[in-house]
Amino acid sequence: FKKIIKLLLKKNIFLVIFNDNSKILIKNFINKKKNILIYPYATQTFFKDKNKSNYLVGVKYSVLKENKIKKDEKNDLKKIIISCGGADFKKLTLKIYNVLKKFKKIQIGIAIGPNFKKDEIEKILKLKNKKNIKIYQNLNNLSKVAYNYDLAIITSGLTKYELASIRMNFAVVSENEFFAKQHKPFAELKLGYVIGVYDDPNKFDTKISYMIKNYKKIFFRKKKKNLIDFNGAYRIIKQIKKRFISE
Repeated sequence: FKKIIKLLLKKNIFLVIFNDNSKILIKNFINKKKNILIYPYATQTFFKDKNKSNYLVGVKYSVLKENKIKKDEKNDLKKIIISCGGADFKKLTLKIYNVLKKFKKIQIGIAIGPNFKKDEIEKILKLKNKKNIKIYQNLNNLSKVAYNYDLAIITSGLTKYELASIRMNFAVVSENEFFAKQHKPFAELKLGYVIGVYDDPNKFDTKISYMIKNYKKIFFRKKKKNLIDFNGAYRIIKQIKKRFISE
């Protein structure tokens, strides 16, 4: 990566880079005024001492495929979908399911990512014959399935941006303290509910159970904010065009 960046800088090529805030990039790349670094997440302001015109930072630069907004139906909680990313390296899917299964009237959807461990997939697939369970494998777009559910319980990856864009009710579980810290700026936007880090099974059970029992109070006390939309790509293109015109 370092060699490629240095080579491109020597050629004086206009560079646009996504999703990287590494020191090598900041030091060797972003001091060139015409280059752009796009970091489309709610984030701590580690860019504040640099030339801000080089950075397109924040949720308004999220590049999301346009989907219809989910209807704001203030009904009872009847259906929950669990999605723990592509790999679920902490094996949280079944841990979440084991909390939810005691709520007999709730229908549960489970998304299996493409990089789940084989033994974990086998355990999840054993649930498919239960009448209140539906299992999805290798979904390309969780939003399309999410419309059929009242609530999503997810891990703290990119799925939250996708769900926030359609104004879906969702709750986030962080796999560890590092992910919880990364999630904090997004949590401060109050677009979803924070379950917190999975550490103690009893505390985990208590937090999820509380959320389910207080569903309406938590998710419908305020009008949902429209902070994430589908215009990120257009904003980025506009900035690229501005730099070409000024050349």
